[in-house]
Amino acid sequence: MKRNLVLALIIGLAIICSVISKTFDSKIGGNATNGYSEFNNYYVKNEEGCLTEVSKVVWYFNYVFSLVTAVLLVAASFSLFALFIIYVIIPIYNLNYKK
Repeated sequence: MKRNLVLALIIGLAIICSVISKTFDSKIGGNATNGYSEFNNYYVKNEEGCLTEVSKVVWYFNYVFSLVTAVLLVAASFSLFALFIIYVIIPIYNLNYKK
């Protein structure tokens, strides 16, 4: 039961982080993983390729939060796969081969 709770929490946390990340990206005008820094100037780039200058703290926070969100989305994918195996594949296997 604890395993299912942990898997569900990972999925929920990934959804929440991706919503926060998208909202934050729209507020600052882009994403730091697409942007760059040079000579103590920090730029974020949006989908159209437009650059926006932001502060160092905002740039680093956005960069780290984007990476954490990406890792959580990968973990959520594995969690969904694990739950699919636990609740769909194994019961089907048990129904078909335990006769």
